[in-house]
Amino acid sequence: MPPRDKAPFTQDDCHFIREKIVSGDIKTEFDDKDQWMNSHVLTFSGIDSSYALPDNIAIITLQELEDGRVLLRLAHLYEIEEDKDLSVTATVELKKLFPGRKIKEVKEMNLSANQERTEMEKKRLHWKVEGSYGNRHVSRGGPVDPKELKLELSPMEIRTFIIYFDGVSDQLYYAM
Repeated sequence: MPPRDKAPFTQDDCHFIREKIVSGDIKTEFDDKDQWMNSHVLTFSGIDSSYALPDNIAIITLQELEDGRVLLRLAHLYEIEEDKDLSVTATVELKKLFPGRKIKEVKEMNLSANQERTEMEKKRLHWKVEGSYGNRHVSRGGPVDPKELKLELSPMEIRTFIIYFDGVSDQLYYAM
């Protein structure tokens, strides 16, 4: 393998090095698996360690966009009256999902994240429905609290957000 001047390794270079390490031709600093495991962080969480998402909420999408913004899509996993404890509105604390990052702005988007929800709501068609379903109230989580950065999800609701941070040149996560 030719020497490199800080150029990235190619995929072939990585395969070559891995084969040499596995075959024992190259000795690593940690030939003992336990020694290596004890000297490295084996888990990582970007979420505040004292915080857990509510049991009825799942992160569907967490994607860093090219300009440092983050696309976040959350889903409530239960239907109305499906479970007496989990079929309730749940609160998510955005500050605790992104510790160490200062959230500058949160915009709620439509499901495909190509239009702000407020603009979409203005264009929504309103249908007249006959029968019992017409009287049924659909519960939706309210707006994001701009100071506390908390949001609510009602049963079976999916909400999509674009989050802006101060210091957009920072990467979303750091390895160490």
